[in-house]
Amino acid sequence: MNRSTWIVLSALVAGSAACSNSPSGGGGTTPDASTPTDTTTPSDTTTPSDTATPSDAPRTDAARPDAAVDAGPPYDPCAAAAVIDLNMRGTTMGGTTRFTGNNNAVGAMAPLRSACGGMPGHQVVLRYTPRTSARLRISTNNMGTTENFDTVVWAQAACAAPMGDAGTSSLGCNDDDGSAPRNFASAFTTMAAATMGTPIYIVVGGYLPATTRPAQGTFELSVTEIATVAVGAACDSTGATNVCAAGSACVGTGAMATCVADGGRGARCRTGMGVMPCDAMLTCSLGTCQPSIAAGSPCGGTVMGVCATGTSCVGPLGMRRCVAAGAAGGDCRTGAGAVPCDMGLMCITGTCARVVAAGMACDLNDASQRCATGTNCAPMGAGATCQATGTAAGTRCNAMAPLCTMGLTCTGTVAAGTCRRAGTAGMACDPLYNSVACPAGSACLSTTATAATCAATRPETEPNNTPMMPQAAITASTSFSGSVGAGADGGVGDARDCYAVTVPANGTVSIETDVPGDPGCEMNDTEVTLYNAMGTEVATNDDGPGRRYCSYLRSTGLAAGTYTVCVNPLDAAERIAAYTVAIGVFGP
Repeated sequence: MNRSTWIVLSALVAGSAACSNSPSGGGGTTPDASTPTDTTTPSDTTTPSDTATPSDAPRTDAARPDAAVDAGPPYDPCAAAAVIDLNMRGTTMGGTTRFTGNNNAVGAMAPLRSACGGMPGHQVVLRYTPRTSARLRISTNNMGTTENFDTVVWAQAACAAPMGDAGTSSLGCNDDDGSAPRNFASAFTTMAAATMGTPIYIVVGGYLPATTRPAQGTFELSVTEIATVAVGAACDSTGATNVCAAGSACVGTGAMATCVADGGRGARCRTGMGVMPCDAMLTCSLGTCQPSIAAGSPCGGTVMGVCATGTSCVGPLGMRRCVAAGAAGGDCRTGAGAVPCDMGLMCITGTCARVVAAGMACDLNDASQRCATGTNCAPMGAGATCQATGTAAGTRCNAMAPLCTMGLTCTGTVAAGTCRRAGTAGMACDPLYNSVACPAGSACLSTTATAATCAATRPETEPNNTPMMPQAAITASTSFSGSVGAGADGGVGDARDCYAVTVPANGTVSIETDVPGDPGCEMNDTEVTLYNAMGTEVATNDDGPGRRYCSYLRSTGLAAGTYTVCVNPLDAAERIAAYTVAIGVFGP
C-alpha cells in the first residue's frame, strides 16, 4: 500500500461520524482523495438499455456466489469527509448531472447493503439534491466508465448502514443493466419521485467476489431528472426523457409508445388480494396483460396474445394451437378430485396424450401422442415409428451402458441424449430427430422443409454483437462457426453473435447449434433467439429436443423481411470458445 492510499483510508476511519440526512451533512466541498478530478465533458453517447418502469427489475449476477473476500481496513462511506456532494462536484447540462470518479482507494468492506447484487464492496457514496420533484434516472452506463467494471448502484433516502433490502429507505437498485461494451454497468429509475430540495444518497460499489471482472475502476455517474407523463400520453420507452405515472407503464416503441394503466393491454398485471389482474379479454402472462386466445385458435410465433386461462399453447413451431387442459396435447388437470385427462388419454410428464405402442407409426411434432414407456419416436423409412430406447438413430440413449447400440453414439453422457450415427460431408442429415452426427467443420443445415445436409461452416464476421448490428444478411441456408461470450473474438463486449437473414413471404427459419468436442453442449450451454426487423423477439430456445443443452428452433409462416438470429451462452459470464450454428432459410 502506498503512503497516499494509507492517508486516505486513515482519514476515512477517523471520520466515521454518523451520516447526515440533510444537505448540511458535510463533505460537499471537501476534496475526496479517493476520486479524481471530475470531467467537464457532458457528452454521453450511450443509451440506457432497460425500459423505465415504476420498479425496474434488477438484472443481477445471482449465478455468482457471495463468497468471503478480503475486506481490508474498516471504513464508513457515510462519514462527512467521505460523502461526495454531486451538485457541487458534478457538471450539469439540461436535466442531467455527471460526475467521474473511482473507487480504487476504498476497501472491499460492504458497510451498506444493496437490494440487488449481494453485498458489493469498495463503496463510494454521493449525495444529490434534486432541483425539481421528479423521478431520477441513475446510471454508470456512460462512456467514462471503465469497460468490464462490474458496478452495483443503488439509491437511499438516508445514509446509514444497514440499508437496502433490509431497510425502508431504498429508492432503487441495479447490478447489470449496461450495454456493450459496458455490459456490467448499472442503470435504473427511482421507484418514486424524489422531492425537490431533499437530498438522496447514491452508492456506487463493485460486485464481489471479483472474478474475471474488476470490482474497482473509474465510473461516470449520471443523474437525470425525468418528467412524469399521464396515462394515455406519449412516452419514451427507453425512460431517458420521461416515465409513466405510478400505476401505468410505457407500452410500444418509438412514436407509438403510450402510457397504459396497469391491467391494460401490454401493461403490467394488477396485483393484490381479490384484484382482477387484467381487463376483460386479456390474460396475465409473465407479469404482462396480453390478448386472450381461445382454445383451438393459433398461438405462439408471430401470433399476438396468449392462450386463455385453462388452456396451453402446444404443437410444433408455426403450427401451435391453444388446447384445453385435459384434452389431447393439453396440460393435465390438477387439484383435489380432478380427472387428469379426458377418456382414452394418459397424463405423461404433465401432458395428456394417447399412448402409441412399440412399432406403431408416430409423429414427433404431435404433442397429443407419446410412445409407450421404453420406446421413442425415431425415423424409420419414409416415416417414423416407436422404437426401443437406445436401439436406433434418433431414439434416446439408455440410462446405463451401453448408452446406444453398436455403431451409434450418444449426444451426451446421460439418458437425456440422443443416439446418432456418424455422418459425412455432404451426407443427408436429420434436424427433426437429430439422428445424424455431422463431421467436424460442418453442421446439419436445412435447405427445405424436409431436406437437410451436413454442410461446411464458414467463420463469423465481427463485430456482430447486437440484434440491431448483425453481420451481413444471408439469403440462403448457411452454417457458421464462431466463438462468443466474455473474452471471445469480439472482445469483452462479445456477449452474443448475431446473423441477419432475409426471409421470403410465408418463410421458415431453422436454427441449430453444436459445439465441436462437446456433444450435447454439456459444458457449453447455448441459447438462440430470432428477432424481427424492429428488434422484437419472435422465438427463442435454450435446450432443443433431444439435444441436451444445445439449441434448436424452427419458426414458420414468417412475413417477408430481414430477421436476425443471435447465439449466446446461457450464462452471460461464460464463454463458448467454438460453436457452430446452422441457419436454414426457405420458402413455403
